[in-house]
Amino acid sequence: MNVAILLLIAATSMRPGGDMRQTSMGVRAVSAASGTPAPTVTIDAMPFTRTVTCTGSYTLTGTSTNATSVAWAASPSGESGACTGIDSWSCAVAVSPDATGEGVETITVTATGAGGTGDDAEDIGFYVNGAHSCWLSQSIDGDYNSTLVDADPVATWENLGSSAFDVAQAVGTAQPTYLTSIVGGQPVVSFDGGDRLNDVLLSVGVPWSFMNNGTDYTIESIFINLGTSYAISSTRTSNVDGFVLAGSSSTPRFEIDDGTLVVVGVASVSTMTSGLWHSQVATLDDDGSTGDDAFLYLDGALHATGAATIAYPPVAGRRLGIGIGRLVGAAQVILTGQLFRILIYQSALTATQRGINVAVDEWALGGTLPVTP
Repeated sequence: MNVAILLLIAATSMRPGGDMRQTSMGVRAVSAASGTPAPTVTIDAMPFTRTVTCTGSYTLTGTSTNATSVAWAASPSGESGACTGIDSWSCAVAVSPDATGEGVETITVTATGAGGTGDDAEDIGFYVNGAHSCWLSQSIDGDYNSTLVDADPVATWENLGSSAFDVAQAVGTAQPTYLTSIVGGQPVVSFDGGDRLNDVLLSVGVPWSFMNNGTDYTIESIFINLGTSYAISSTRTSNVDGFVLAGSSSTPRFEIDDGTLVVVGVASVSTMTSGLWHSQVATLDDDGSTGDDAFLYLDGALHATGAATIAYPPVAGRRLGIGIGRLVGAAQVILTGQLFRILIYQSALTATQRGINVAVDEWALGGTLPVTP
């Protein structure tokens, strides 16, 4: 009898100990790789929800686990690269937007390890690279305002462009104010009608000469005017000659003058809406002909054009000022309003490049220009 039972057990593959599994279903083998936890990666908090940069680069930092390498990739531009470190890493993200649809980039950081991959992503706004001068309200102190709090006076506004020529104001009553979360969660530099910032250099003939001698350039500003007049920036000698991007009675205006006559003047009777955030872009694109040399764009669209009327003034020492200017034959124009950023390029930006910067601004401000605060 016992022999018969043992034969039955062997024939039916029943296992002693109560294990009644059907061997035809199989038991999946666990390999060393599949048993390894998948990597995780975390990007450190950004200084602003919609962070922008004008230098073409931004350093992301963060941490990862179970990883052997960390890398980054930008979309839609397609740039990519390796990061330094693993458990604690740093990615020097470099993006040069040069096509329509680029500029607002999703940066994906990927950690790779034996257990697979893990990733985290952040959006960053990259303005067209190569600015001679760049003043961002997000980085007044050059460190994304880590040293500033709401309502601080702005004694120096650091220039993040290649020139690194800062503007400053030593007189406390003439210093503009840093304000936080004004438009789209973004900070601004606020001018009360008596504030201004000047180039701090004592010898200033060379840094700004390209803006007064017929060389192509582009100056862009994002601002809101809260009064009847405004001035975005100017270069001047004794507040007389040079370049000015300004206006009065809400009329956009761009001119280069020699102290007595307008060399290039661009203006329009059309008014912009006070109390809204606008983009004002002036481009000098002098091809040596007698046609239009200067172009003024408002909120991304061509607003007015102008031509040189006489030879450009001789190069002289000039200081760049933000928040104050002077129109030929008129009194000083002083900004009553707020600035988000100013960019100056030593070239006439193309339509694609201007469009890239407009797209970054609209993303950063959270609306289509002109943007309601």
